Amino acid sequence: MAQYRLGRLGEEMKKELSDIIRYQLDDPRLTMVSILRVNVTRDLRYARVFITALNQDTSLEEIADVLTQSKGYIRRELAKRIKVRYIPEPLFVPDDSIAYGMKMSKIIDECIQEDEEKAVSDDISLAEEE
Repeated sequence: MAQYRLGRLGEEMKKELSDIIRYQLDDPRLTMVSILRVNVTRDLRYARVFITALNQDTSLEEIADVLTQSKGYIRRELAKRIKVRYIPEPLFVPDDSIAYGMKMSKIIDECIQEDEEKAVSDDISLAEEE
């Protein structure tokens, strides 16, 4: 039962954090910031917020630092929106899994293209031998 509650609280925090970052924080470095997931600890004291940025102008570490500096404001806004006894302290963690996935996909596509080119060149060389 406790895991279910942690999941619900994490999803609610994710929704509200996205809204707060998008509409209430006026920092140009926070454009196109996305929250991937929120993991709340079992004692409800901390919440790891995994963030990523779709624009590559600002590093993820810098974005995490900006969000950490405004943690007090964010937590106060969360307390206004979510009705629980204790609001977990958000810990912003950069997550580059999307960029890593895109890099791996590109490598796989290049390998497939090389294999197709090799297969075509092998077919041409076999046709010339006949």
